[in-house]
Amino acid sequence: MKKFLYLFVATAFIFSCSTNDAVPESSDAITGNWNLESQIVDNNETITDCTKQTTFSFESDRILRRQFYTMPNTTCVAGNQIISSWLHLGNTKYQINTNGSFNEITVTFLENNTKFSISETNSNNNVTISVFKKI
Repeated sequence: MKKFLYLFVATAFIFSCSTNDAVPESSDAITGNWNLESQIVDNNETITDCTKQTTFSFESDRILRRQFYTMPNTTCVAGNQIISSWLHLGNTKYQINTNGSFNEITVTFLENNTKFSISETNSNNNVTISVFKKI
């Protein structure tokens, strides 16, 4: 009888373990796939048909996949996909972690959370406003 009890406890323990315990899933408004819709640098629209193909995918397991498109010559080219992790810090603040480099961004949701914008200022004080639309 003791062997049966030990076997039962061991079996129950094994089946109670879950491989999905490490990262809780997110139902954050930013979760989903987004296309670059507009990019304004110092009050000038700079988006092209090529750069409009840029996508951000905020996955519910807090993985961010970014695919940028550029036109270095006359051909639209996809760059390497950048895989990062993301964390909602509260309110409109998000943290992006790419290979140990942390970047905090402020996101403004628009049109019933179907769009969001990010404003960034570089070291030359150039302001870039990027608007993404949910796809």
